[in-house]
Amino acid sequence: ELSKAALETLAILAYRGPLTRPEIEQIRGVQSALMLRNLMLRGLVEQHDEVRVGQPTYRVTLNFFKQLGLPDR
Repeated sequence: ELSKAALETLAILAYRGPLTRPEIEQIRGVQSALMLRNLMLRGLVEQHDEVRVGQPTYRVTLNFFKQLGLPDR
């Protein structure tokens, strides 16, 4: 089960991703480092080496879509 903050972060990344941590924080209005770390531990978000403005980008994983029940095709 995910918290409202986790669901909010996932929704932002699914809709607008890939985004950097500061971009996510600007949209949410709160710090998101801990939330991103927890989502990465669950395998729902991954950090990529694509660097924008000196920051790595984050995006949802295929596991996220599987959790939603979407087919892999």
